[in-house]
Formats: sequence, structure tokens, C-alpha cells
Amino acid sequence: MPSNSPIRRYEIDLNIVRIVRAASRFSSAPGLQIVAGGAPSRPEIPVVAVSGEVDARSSAAFAAALQALADAREGGVVMDLSGVEFIDSSGLAALIDFGTVMRDRNLTWSLCALRSVARPLRILDEHMGRLIVDDIGDAVASVRGNDGR
Repeated sequence: MPSNSPIRRYEIDLNIVRIVRAASRFSSAPGLQIVAGGAPSRPEIPVVAVSGEVDARSSAAFAAALQALADAREGGVVMDLSGVEFIDSSGLAALIDFGTVMRDRNLTWSLCALRSVARPLRILDEHMGRLIVDDIGDAVASVRGNDGR
């Protein structure tokens, strides 16, 4: 089936809707904002942008949002954490758990993050290192390449 057929487009749109709904349930945690949508260059690939601080006040909501995102996925997802100013150990643990769930379910994902988030993740989990990129465009291309889209 051609990738631009109406049926395929509808399936892709449903996946984006699931991601947006999952993210929006947790977007009001104190000091944390979670927004989901399609990548500008590849709207069929969902991008979940997180900004603010993942700390004691917001880490439970962050972990729950990641779990909901993993449960909603049938394909690739890009996590954009370039707007995260601070992440504590519970936030890092939630990301590692998310990565494990995605890997166990054979789902593709990539993470765009600043060094303050990327470096501890790379140190804590060797599998995480290959998923982390510096540029959102590279993250989208990585997910697109692994999903075969």
C-alpha cells in the first residue's frame, strides 16, 4: 500500500492522537510541560516535547506520562528533552524504564537532550547512548530510518 494512501494516513493520525492524549493527561505537573504532536518535517512521527524541571514535585507525573506513551505506541516516537532544565535521579530512572519498555516491545524511539540530561543517561545505561542525539532533526531521522517509513 502506498505510504500516501488515505488508509495509511488515517492509521498514522490515530497513532498521533493516542500520543497527544497520553501526553495531555500529564501536562499540568508543577514546573513541567509535556506537549505532543507530529514532527514538522515528518508529521507521521510523533514528537513528545518536555520542558521545565523533572524533580520531586513532577517526577511521578513524568514517569506516568512515559508509561502512558509507551502503552500508546505501535511505532516510533521522538522524545525532545532539549527544554528540560533539570532532571533528578527519579526522572533519569523513569527514562531508563521507558527505554527498557520500548526495547522490550521492539518499538523505536530516539531522544534529543541537552548535555545535562544526556550525559547522566549515557553513564547510567549503556543502551541509552545510541538513542541520544543532539538535534531534533537527527532524532526524527533515526526513528524514521528504524521504522522503515
